[in-house]
Amino acid sequence: MKNGKLFLGGGGDADTSFDFDEQFFFELPRQASLLYIPIALRRESIGYEACIDWFSALVARHSEGKEIDFETALENIRVTSLDKFDAVYIGGGNTYHLLDYVTEAGMRERLAEYVQGGGSIYGGSAGAIVLGKDIRTVEDENHRGSTHHNGLNMLGGMSVLCHYQDSMKEHAASLAASLRSPILAIPENSGVIWIGNHIERCVGKISEFQPDGTVGRI
Repeated sequence: MKNGKLFLGGGGDADTSFDFDEQFFFELPRQASLLYIPIALRRESIGYEACIDWFSALVARHSEGKEIDFETALENIRVTSLDKFDAVYIGGGNTYHLLDYVTEAGMRERLAEYVQGGGSIYGGSAGAIVLGKDIRTVEDENHRGSTHHNGLNMLGGMSVLCHYQDSMKEHAASLAASLRSPILAIPENSGVIWIGNHIERCVGKISEFQPDGTVGRI
């Protein structure tokens, strides 16, 4: 069975990321079921209503000709199986909080197995970063002094930097060197589609920073 795909979004709003989001929804079957994980936003259960409304509007915007429903994973609602979902959508927010949830909920292995079995994951901002090797590309989000920084490492040893702008070149190069990990730098209007152990294609302009200082456009 072939691997599923990873959709790594740069973290733009619904308008900014429209073209990349369209790629994700286009590849869903005509009748699809999604799992939405908004945990990175660190809200109490009642506070996730706005997130659910936002995601519902996003789905409606991209579901022409399709019937798409979704369930929401919350901190007090454990998801026991991913098999019934055609894709998982992991939203943005605080990457460290998201990593804690994924680890404590026992989803690290399950998400990896899900993709290996053909399931696809969309990660926006924090959701994309957590799929990489090291989440210290957003160390400024580490408000509680967490020592846990190993992401799911589903990108062949690469780490992810979202909300990237050309003014961040020196910062991205420094991260690649200090983390000893290639960095995928993704602007808000762009995204990367990853399958197996390689990039299938990109939407927008993606930069890749190597630990040795080499920089390339993908």
